[in-house]
Amino acid sequence: MFSMTFDRAFGVGVALFSGKTNEDADFERYCESVRVLDDLSATQKLPALILVLDRENPMPSALWRKRMAAARDMLRCKPVVAFVCDSPLLRGGIRAAEWLKPRPFPFVVEDDFEAAALWVEGHRPGTHKLLRRLYEELRAGNTRTIEELR
Repeated sequence: MFSMTFDRAFGVGVALFSGKTNEDADFERYCESVRVLDDLSATQKLPALILVLDRENPMPSALWRKRMAAARDMLRCKPVVAFVCDSPLLRGGIRAAEWLKPRPFPFVVEDDFEAAALWVEGHRPGTHKLLRRLYEELRAGNTRTIEELR
């Protein structure tokens, strides 16, 4: 399941893929959230996002990985993005892919949320506590719809 929360005033958000299954609608919400955050960046600060992948959450299909990459490649802004997963194998694969085709924006892969939040803080000073609060809200089930982000 894909869920997200975002603070428009500071331009930072936290997204989460959780649970043991994902539906096509979850991946579509992710792609739409990328487009909405890109639109927001035209009038706001450049967005910063931490994307967390829970251990039990399955990988998207090849088709959805392609669509998700296409949404990312269409970005006009240069967000600050941290990806969090506790799988050393997945982190290594993402780092290898990043080495072959670097993203055109600051990007890091971390094994825990705190490390990711500190890295984002280095790029967007003053966001660490807010990111921590957003993450706690997200884990508590307080999410925002795409319409609320607009």
